[in-house]
Amino acid sequence: MITVKRKKLSKEKTNANYLAMLNKIYHSNFINGAELCKQFSVTHQCIKSLSDLQFITWIGKGTYKWNLQDAPSIKHVLAMKRENIARNKSHVNKQKQLAINFTQRKKASNPRIAPAQPEPTNNIFAYLFVFLLGAVVTSVCWYIAQK
Repeated sequence: MITVKRKKLSKEKTNANYLAMLNKIYHSNFINGAELCKQFSVTHQCIKSLSDLQFITWIGKGTYKWNLQDAPSIKHVLAMKRENIARNKSHVNKQKQLAINFTQRKKASNPRIAPAQPEPTNNIFAYLFVFLLGAVVTSVCWYIAQK
């Protein structure tokens, strides 16, 4: 099996293509990422992952607004992406915390989980009183039954 090595673009060419692509995104409503890559010969060499490209196309769609005079550089793009990821993570963490709080409240209000019982007391007088009360009730019932 023969493997063909890809022709690698020079660093300058890659950066030039990348900047041209960013300019195109920034100054127009260009959305399709695949066409974008093809048009500017931009490959994985300069865009590390598809999510970077997707993020850049979101910028093109106007999902993210830039307060810049000219097109953003790769540093701007990746910084904004990191910021967005951090924002999403904090949202996820808040949701997790809410879920934990909910389950804790649910456990506290669950009738199947009995609350802690007080310590049993060995009160001999209480047992004696109940025994005598039972004896009196029994004797009264027996006396009534004899009549």
